[in-house]
Amino acid sequence: MRAIQPGHVVDVTTEGRQFTAAVHSIVPAGDPRSQSFEVLVKAPPVEGLLAPGNTVQVVLPLGTPQRRLSVPRDALIIRADGLYVYRVTKELRPSVWT
Repeated sequence: MRAIQPGHVVDVTTEGRQFTAAVHSIVPAGDPRSQSFEVLVKAPPVEGLLAPGNTVQVVLPLGTPQRRLSVPRDALIIRADGLYVYRVTKELRPSVWT
């Protein structure tokens, strides 16, 4: 499930002015190469700010930031008895995290 859903409110900035708009819908077919998707927002009446060809910046709330331990996929050692990650310390002694 995507973090952005119809009904969510987003911040829109154009020509140095900011306003909020509601997400109207999300186009279900995204672009897997760029990992992007279209979001349609319904803007309130903003006198003279929105016209075809204008550039706007939209801030999408994609979820609550979380602290996670992440390692490159190639660093994982997958065995029948578990998943392991080797870490090399300053002393160049490997230690195993399970």
